[in-house]
Amino acid sequence: MEYTDVNFAGIKDKVTIPDSDYPLTIKGFVKKTINNAKATPYLLWAFEVNAGLYAGEIVYGKTFLTPSSLWKLKGWLGQMGRPSEDSVRLVSEDFAGITVMGKLVHDGKYPQVDDIKSLDSYEPPESRPLGEDECPF
Repeated sequence: MEYTDVNFAGIKDKVTIPDSDYPLTIKGFVKKTINNAKATPYLLWAFEVNAGLYAGEIVYGKTFLTPSSLWKLKGWLGQMGRPSEDSVRLVSEDFAGITVMGKLVHDGKYPQVDDIKSLDSYEPPESRPLGEDECPF
């Protein structure tokens, strides 16, 4: 008889974060391959929500590495402040800690799966001077 012991102590339920724009901190990425006939390669990016009700939650986004899909990765790199050249080596650790604004959207087919659809550059409020009409508290 095959079995395994599993300890669920301290494991939180998966929180489904509502679709919206969130300030995110990049945790890094891993290179993966979809198990299909083409063995499609992609980068799975992990982001931590860094403000609001869902601060600390981890969400994910994919950038595919096929020639017809590299436009998304190229755009993301620009929003991360890393404009792409003709050829570039990406190292996950080099992206950890970069803050961006991400649009979280859940796929209708898999509503429990997070997907960051787009990124924008983001300057956290504490790192810029306040405007005349902004209150610091």
